[in-house]
Amino acid sequence: MGAAAMDTVARVQTFPQQDDIVSPLEIRRIPGGSAANVAVALSRLGAETVFLGTVGGDADGDAIIRAFADERVSCAHLLRLPQGRTAGAFIAVDENGERIMFSLGGDAVYTDVSQLDGIDFSADALYIAESFPAVGVEAARRVRAHGGRVFFAPGGVLCGYGLAEIAPLVQACDTMLLSTPELAKLTGSDDVRSGADALFSQGVPSLLVTQGARGAALCIPNGFVFSPPAPARVVDTTGAGDAFAAAYLFSELRGDAPKNRLSFANRCAAFAIERSGARTSPLLDEIERPQE
Repeated sequence: MGAAAMDTVARVQTFPQQDDIVSPLEIRRIPGGSAANVAVALSRLGAETVFLGTVGGDADGDAIIRAFADERVSCAHLLRLPQGRTAGAFIAVDENGERIMFSLGGDAVYTDVSQLDGIDFSADALYIAESFPAVGVEAARRVRAHGGRVFFAPGGVLCGYGLAEIAPLVQACDTMLLSTPELAKLTGSDDVRSGADALFSQGVPSLLVTQGARGAALCIPNGFVFSPPAPARVVDTTGAGDAFAAAYLFSELRGDAPKNRLSFANRCAAFAIERSGARTSPLLDEIERPQE
């Protein structure tokens, strides 16, 4: 559950300084959106995946639906809004693979609980990214009623609203996923342990924190598991967090131990950042084939 968007991606040698201008080396328009990228990454690993969100009745919406179909992600509950405008984003990627992003707005997420009607929520898991709290909480309740697990990855935009605003979603999840900057934005601390404690006090059962080149950690109130990053040659960091999130979720659902979940997710993220684009996550046999 979350946003699908049409990304305009510009590759540049360096980012412009204030009042400066640079010429891009390449410009591409490709389907993206964090939740949509996670759905695609899960499907590539072999999960049966359904996307819950909206697009406009425009050419970008058509392109997003085609891309989902190509990746075997169900669009049965992807709502078309005839008068709407499909969400977009502008992303610039420099020669070091680092990025800056701008949201261009548009229609992307469910806005009312009534839009959940008619959906079969007997799923193993619900992954919530961008969501209005009331909609996400009700979706989580319906999945949990069938014994499913709930993962919540608010991302930078929702974290910017503050912990009090997204507290209902925080309390509705089984596992929360954050990057270190998102943890700092939400709790005021970039220290994983103290930030985790702040979220545990709000009712989070477990917290997954990605730390970029420093690896990733899984935190629970009485424990801490850490895994270093997998080696990689950085080409483009766009979508690395989404590849990690999908891989971790997939690994947990198949019953892997916490340390193995983190290691598997780190390998999938490393695979993604060695390639250009937001949807460069691996197929299962690409990441688990025996090393020669």
